[in-house]
Amino acid sequence: GVPVRVGGISARSNGVIPSFELSDVTLLDAQGRVALSLPRVLVALSPRSFWRLGFEQIYLDSPKLDVRRLTDGRITIAGLEMAMDPSANSAALDWFFSQMEFVIHDGVLRWTDEQRGAEPIVLQQVDFVARNAGRHHNLRLDATPPEAWGQRFSLRGRFLQPLLSRRSGLWQNWDGQLYAEFDRVDLSELRRYVNLGVDVRQGRGAVRTWVDVKKGQPIGATADVALNEVDVTLGADLPALDIQRVQGRVGGRTLKGGFEAFSSALSFETSDGLLWPGGNVRVLSMAGEGGQAPHGEVQADKLDLAALSQLVQRLPVAAALRSELLTYAPKGQAEKLAISWQGKASELQSYSAKGRISQLEVAAVAPLPGVKEIGRASCRER
Repeated sequence: GVPVRVGGISARSNGVIPSFELSDVTLLDAQGRVALSLPRVLVALSPRSFWRLGFEQIYLDSPKLDVRRLTDGRITIAGLEMAMDPSANSAALDWFFSQMEFVIHDGVLRWTDEQRGAEPIVLQQVDFVARNAGRHHNLRLDATPPEAWGQRFSLRGRFLQPLLSRRSGLWQNWDGQLYAEFDRVDLSELRRYVNLGVDVRQGRGAVRTWVDVKKGQPIGATADVALNEVDVTLGADLPALDIQRVQGRVGGRTLKGGFEAFSSALSFETSDGLLWPGGNVRVLSMAGEGGQAPHGEVQADKLDLAALSQLVQRLPVAAALRSELLTYAPKGQAEKLAISWQGKASELQSYSAKGRISQLEVAAVAPLPGVKEIGRASCRER
């Protein structure tokens, strides 16, 4: 919907797939100024793309693109304002995601976020590929950030649109997975431009993450991390978690009426001496629906109860649980632990626990509310 000028066009033919090279392509804004300049554009046609009124491939060589978010939230791309209503851009998205292949080689992307007030960031050597085959959409972006950010990173996505959908660009209905790979990244720089969901003031190292998407929304994530000097706060009114080093895998997913979280071979050490020994942990919590009582379970092959008690004080969990752990201050080593329960935390209907605990210590305080003292017991190792 904007004026386009082309400096030159040359045609080539290789069998049944002719191609065209366009030089000095410019897009003009409403004031007639150059909004986007493309030094070299290659387009290829084929019988199937011609039938679909599209191209077999669109190739942009060394483009420079300016993307800006204004203080009021409006987005401009190369000086052209994008409509805030997604439906207003539907025709362009349908066209883009119906093309066989779209390629950007050695581009430069400048991102300015006036709403956050952060300094502009320039990504160099931007390579982007979008391949669309029927219902399948595969995307990949590789770019080199400023040196303070870290090393070159990669973002990838594999998506599938619904079987009966006639709209290629209706990404809100897509299912699939996103993948991000940072061989070296400074999370304190990343948080200035991206909402990480938590307050990360410091953290350097490597991160790989997979995000599962259902109908355009993230429903779960898994991350492999190897970070040093991490300073993160996981919720309001919670103390900071200052970690010297952390390595392993963490993840979680939302379920209908609950959530599931896990860690695998996760180990870390905090600046105040808290040591998490590693091992695998799985937590399931369900609110209960359709007459079913709330329930949950915890499975762990190795736990340090003292470390767990201190860690929970920094996690966004129920205040009552933090208070109880602080009061009773459990210590000891738990192995092959399996706990399950029915009912709310304040009104348990039933529970069960099994495992192996050694060197157990619990502070001598009054019994839990509602629990009758039925006798005294001691154990060395059970």
